[in-house]
Amino acid sequence: MLASEEGANRPVLLDYFKAYYDTLWAKYEQGRLLKSPSDKGRFREIVVSEFFEKILPPRFRVECGGEIIDSYGSRSRQIDVLIVRDDAPRIPMSYGMVYLVEGVFATIEVKSVLDGESLNDALENMKSVSKLRSTPALIIGSGAMMGRPLRIVFAYESELSLEAIKERLMMKDTLGLVDILCVLNRGAIMKNANMFKPRDGGLIRMVIAPKTVIKPSKYEKAPSHKEPYALREDTLAKDPYIVAQKKLASIAFLYLYTTTYATSFLWRTYNLIKYLEPLDYWVNP
Repeated sequence: MLASEEGANRPVLLDYFKAYYDTLWAKYEQGRLLKSPSDKGRFREIVVSEFFEKILPPRFRVECGGEIIDSYGSRSRQIDVLIVRDDAPRIPMSYGMVYLVEGVFATIEVKSVLDGESLNDALENMKSVSKLRSTPALIIGSGAMMGRPLRIVFAYESELSLEAIKERLMMKDTLGLVDILCVLNRGAIMKNANMFKPRDGGLIRMVIAPKTVIKPSKYEKAPSHKEPYALREDTLAKDPYIVAQKKLASIAFLYLYTTTYATSFLWRTYNLIKYLEPLDYWVNP
């Protein structure tokens, strides 16, 4: 049971996140009653899927299991959970559903207990997603934008400390692969790419930063910007990841990340012509 927090610095949504945290943990414990490891894994993927179904707009669908392809011929590994738009282009195959990357909002790897082996497996899956290239499309409106699927790792428990996980994420072969990693009984690790900036052991809110890095003082004086908003991949700070040690951070920042980028994703068009090129192939006998 998490201790209650009182005082002026108590977040408004704390009680809501705590209630859902308790629900997720209770369902995780229920899964222990299942004898088959595959049944346990499937059940826990469904529990995570239900969380996203409840917090995201109704135009999103949450799918358990699937592969992603791009118009350049690259293909991802099998992904545990995918969040796609309800009109996401997809191809039904006998072995499962294949999604075109342009319609995929987020990819999630789900682990019951995170250890060195399962972390490496999740990172390999994220690496396969990172190689996919999305064809640029028209985006109607403004807000935080990302031109590729969000890459998320979710674990219920971990044998590794958050600092040990962070060290693994910062290795040369995996740096930048994961946008947010959540461990339900530990906290969260988030990519520090203009969404947050550390100061005095705390976090300064940097949500929806413009194309260039804005210092906190400047941001506070000018909270609105005319420039298009984007999460820059090339502005990782000296400390690429921020660790949030409170257990509820695993739910709170997962909520923040997905809802922050959801709106702009719903208002983009698809450009799928490259999947049929060269067009002469279809015309010539």
